[in-house]
Amino acid sequence: TLDRLKDFVKFQATPAQARQVFVAVMRVGDQIAGTQDKDIVGGFVTINNQLRICWLLQEVLEKTGTPTERVQLVEDTLKVTVGLHTAAELVKVLGYQHGMYGSSDEKSPSPTPPLVAKESVVELAKLVVEKIEAEAFNGTLEAHPSFIGVVWHWRRFGQEDKALEWVRQLAESDKILVNI
Repeated sequence: TLDRLKDFVKFQATPAQARQVFVAVMRVGDQIAGTQDKDIVGGFVTINNQLRICWLLQEVLEKTGTPTERVQLVEDTLKVTVGLHTAAELVKVLGYQHGMYGSSDEKSPSPTPPLVAKESVVELAKLVVEKIEAEAFNGTLEAHPSFIGVVWHWRRFGQEDKALEWVRQLAESDKILVNI
């Protein structure tokens, strides 16, 4: 399970193994999040695969060395095929550590040191937006199982006008509007 993988990364993995886990989870994170979660835990905050993936990726980044090395790992990974929603969620979480993207602590960032610098989060968000826009304009975003979540991130990362215009155009098709 994802919890066991997170524990492996935290307690046993070498930095090289942690990097391999990062790349693999970034590639298939959307599929993992989309599978039926038999270990879902309810309560105030639902603990599901999406949340476990976020925790795992943060654990991996903690194991990966300096903030510069972490940013390089994320940038390198974003150059290949990744789960679009997973990538956007990671950048959102990294931004939350700085009080960005509507986090509940906008005036008081995380008490623990952020995994990457705020300026790096802004640059990573731009890379994710480029990937989102590429999929939006080539017609593949609308088929993404979490496309509404991806569009939400697109808006959150500063491209609200583009995201809303894309959704408006998409909604003109009755077939696609039903799927929304």
